[in-house]
Amino acid sequence: MSGIILIIIFLFSFLFFKPLKKYFIIETAKEGRILFIHNYEPEMNFGVSYIHSVNKSKIIDYFFLGNNNAVYLSYSLFSSFGAGVSSYPDESQKPFSFEKDFIKYEEINRIIDDFIIFIGTEAEHTLLISSREIKLNKLAAPMTNIRIRAGKLSLVKILFNSTKWSRAL
Repeated sequence: MSGIILIIIFLFSFLFFKPLKKYFIIETAKEGRILFIHNYEPEMNFGVSYIHSVNKSKIIDYFFLGNNNAVYLSYSLFSSFGAGVSSYPDESQKPFSFEKDFIKYEEINRIIDDFIIFIGTEAEHTLLISSREIKLNKLAAPMTNIRIRAGKLSLVKILFNSTKWSRAL
């Protein structure tokens, strides 16, 4: 009888503490406190929009999560060239196209080793994921660094270290 109880305790502990499922995660960069969790899909896409600090125009950067958990900058949309924004391309640069009110800088495919965003007071950072828009200053206070990543989480980490769940879970 005690052997069965030990097996049940072992199995429960394994399922509760072992990271089994991969998620799209937003967490505080310093403490690692989970702010947002969303189902992970291979090669999933998401965007981050913000107001540029110099020319005050909206920029939307689109990313995808590779199978290796890496974050890749896929393409950017912006409304004008200027300080801190890509300059007008020459023939040798990546393709630019025009989409509605935006200029699209395509085929960037740059790996972001550690994707950290500083939540500013005026930038209006917004996560675009699964047809939803989530204001990042609702997940973390302004002046906070957040990290976006993919990774496995245990049930205990999710239950005791997170604040917001995506409805897509």
